[in-house]
Amino acid sequence: MANKLPYMQFYVNDFDEDTASISSLAVGVWIRILMAMHKKRTGSISGTLEKLSQITRATVDELKTGLVELSAENVANIHDIETLKKQICNAPCNAVVTVICRRLKREEEKRILTSERVNKLRAKRDCNAPCNAVVTQEKSDCNATHAPKESESEPESEIKKENKRKKIFSFVGVDFFPEKFKTKTFTTAWQEWEVFRREKRCALTESTAKKQLAMLSAFDESEAIAILDKSITNGWQGLFPESVKKGDDELSVAEKIERGIQI
Repeated sequence: MANKLPYMQFYVNDFDEDTASISSLAVGVWIRILMAMHKKRTGSISGTLEKLSQITRATVDELKTGLVELSAENVANIHDIETLKKQICNAPCNAVVTVICRRLKREEEKRILTSERVNKLRAKRDCNAPCNAVVTQEKSDCNATHAPKESESEPESEIKKENKRKKIFSFVGVDFFPEKFKTKTFTTAWQEWEVFRREKRCALTESTAKKQLAMLSAFDESEAIAILDKSITNGWQGLFPESVKKGDDELSVAEKIERGIQI
């Protein structure tokens, strides 16, 4: 697996304590091995002595000496080290050795467990997906054996439309909406009023909309639109028909207080 990080975590105190009793040669070998493990995102590395010598930039004899020191001081776990010790001078270059960094190995195992847990959760989520979802057989383990036909996807689109209507509901076109106001000009003004109320975090309820539309019905279209525009312009949450006929200076003290006008 390609490493995504251009740097490696280096625990300075741990490294200093672990390598305090080994030679500079062994330290250099260990650093090179750690770098190789980091690039492969693994906690162990295996190879012949010749291959490991290329990785560590050391001769085969220097590599043997360094590995024996690393094992003797418990800096790293090295498989087949006993054979290497016995044949320290005569071990063939094609002898295979595995070097393990305990910290990186634990991190690798933790990544594997996390990946498996995430994959299980994703598989469970995919299997619990709605059966009417548009899927193909290759991407889902559900019982769908073919992509839904156009007629089969209609209920889903209706559900989406219904959810959208619930989120942004408008009283335009409901039973109690005045017939004379079913014009483009008034419905646009009324929808602006609904948006304004939602922005004020005080969306219109059905009973409020019914009362307001009934009150506006007493006026002609232009006057009703003027009432709506006046309330939006002044930030009022209510509708005040007399406001389109009276200026602010003509309102009573009680009316000014009610509308939040500074006296």
